[in-house]
Amino acid sequence: MRDDAARLREAFRLAEQSVAHGDYGFGALLVGADGQVLLGTEQTVVRTGDWLGHAELVLLHEAAARWTRAELAGATIYSSTEPCPMCTGAIGWSLNRLVFGLSQAEMYRRFTVAGSSPRFVEPWSCRRLLEQVAPPMEVVGPLLEDEAAVAHERWMQLHPAGA
Repeated sequence: MRDDAARLREAFRLAEQSVAHGDYGFGALLVGADGQVLLGTEQTVVRTGDWLGHAELVLLHEAAARWTRAELAGATIYSSTEPCPMCTGAIGWSLNRLVFGLSQAEMYRRFTVAGSSPRFVEPWSCRRLLEQVAPPMEVVGPLLEDEAAVAHERWMQLHPAGA
């Protein structure tokens, strides 16, 4: 039986580690159909200078190097925050189940810095793309948003200008 809340909290811990390592507060966890943790990743954008280093994308690249899509059938990706459009597309090509914590709408509400604008005009909903995936993809979230926000709050404390 899946324990989405416990697994999601593991993704939150990865997001907090990401901030502790000098990067944005995002983390992702891959759990196999048998419930075993296969892989966990942090965001690497700031540390590497690679703007594609989102936690979910890093996780999917590492997973693709280790397993086939068939071997990952039934696996779940746990994302600390609702995936952006880039990561959502990659998840749609790779897996059939996503669980996320903080929604993009709540992220925009809580963490948009005065004088700056978010990358997208309005908050993104991963469901807009993933509802088009065949076979259908299960999307669960937002869940535990206050807990999911902790890593982002820590980042904002350390970087009040948001950069």
